[in-house]
Amino acid sequence: RKNMSFAFSNISDIFDENKLSFSYRIEKVELWEEVYEKLNSSTVSYSQTEIEYQLAYQKQNYSEILDISIIIKNDDIAVGIWPLTLMRCSEENHINSYGIPIIPPLFLASVSLKTQKKLMRKCFDAIRSICEEYKINEWKSSSLVSTADDCSISIWHRLLADYSIKIFVTHNLFVNLGLDIKDIKAHFRKSYKPLINKGKKIWKVNVLEMGCDNTWKEFKELHKSVAGRVTRSDETWELNFKAIIEKKSILIYLRDTQNKMVGGGYFSYSKNECRYDVAAYDRTLFDSPLGHVVQYEAIEFFKEKKIQWYKIGRRYYSSDMENPSEKEISISKFKEGFATHIFPEFFFHITEQ
Repeated sequence: RKNMSFAFSNISDIFDENKLSFSYRIEKVELWEEVYEKLNSSTVSYSQTEIEYQLAYQKQNYSEILDISIIIKNDDIAVGIWPLTLMRCSEENHINSYGIPIIPPLFLASVSLKTQKKLMRKCFDAIRSICEEYKINEWKSSSLVSTADDCSISIWHRLLADYSIKIFVTHNLFVNLGLDIKDIKAHFRKSYKPLINKGKKIWKVNVLEMGCDNTWKEFKELHKSVAGRVTRSDETWELNFKAIIEKKSILIYLRDTQNKMVGGGYFSYSKNECRYDVAAYDRTLFDSPLGHVVQYEAIEFFKEKKIQWYKIGRRYYSSDMENPSEKEISISKFKEGFATHIFPEFFFHITEQ
């Protein structure tokens, strides 16, 4: 079964055997969007823009990919969504959420706790059945103790904890954009405030909210120059640009007095979360306040849009299980200087015997 091609018919049978009523996302994109827009916590991770981007990006890492993301139904009514993929690399099969550990199913607020528990159990059992079908020996999943009001561990978390052989925690940096701007600034690292003011005087700050081919090409070239190579496909860059046109992402970029682009950050957003995704800054201006200005402009921009939370990214520590590099730790320390909150995210490693 490891070498067998993935098939929707097999997956459909597994979902049916586990009494999980569903529609595939790729067959009902409008229905997915409808449920997504009704969610209380429509984070970027569950957006179709993100799924399509990641599926394109993962083509460089996996030889075969099948998007089995589903709209979950109860009594024939769509009540939740769940990004899920099957992938193959070097003859090994994997189950994940577009290349990252499986993220939990998300349900509408109207779905009772009892029904959520029942449906989550079916989802969990379906994963294990898929693993059996395709000889997948291990899989990972995550649970973010997040921006939810009660900050309690989720049903999914409890389910995973019962079966996991390893649990480890990571940390995510957030800005609560619902706070007054004075209170947000009060959380800034002390050294950042003068650097932001200095940078705003040096650079011309721009926001790309609609299609402009030339500006996007400039940013793409800057990214290539900073990285020293092409790091991903043209298709992924086109999908990023499409997201800007569809008003699901923005590019905040800086120009010098000669009108040369010297830095920029690309941000995705939904109705209640925005996220820092990609950045590129001129290496020759390492000592200049570039990233500081882009971060501050993002906070102001998304605050004005009345988006509740800004996810800046991971806070890496030397004690993390994955042994992050010094560069990763350093970049995350920079980001931490803007955060108002740090939320833990738990990762679960499950083996199938």
